[in-house]
Amino acid sequence: MNVQEKKRLTGRIAAENIKLMAVPRPPQGAVERFIALGDPTGIIADTMDELGIPCGVIGASVLRHRRAGADRA
Repeated sequence: MNVQEKKRLTGRIAAENIKLMAVPRPPQGAVERFIALGDPTGIIADTMDELGIPCGVIGASVLRHRRAGADRA
């Protein structure tokens, strides 16, 4: 029995339009490596600049922290 057979759909979305029924776990240690990066805002801003992604995105000061215990700078 596969995952799609185990999970019950609500009927709001046609079963043939659902491509993934279970989210795969990240590789071991991936979350810790992301946390170890430190200030993600600066890294993302630099990456967006290098890729030529235009301004107009939502600033980090507007977004809420999703991680429990995260400090507001």
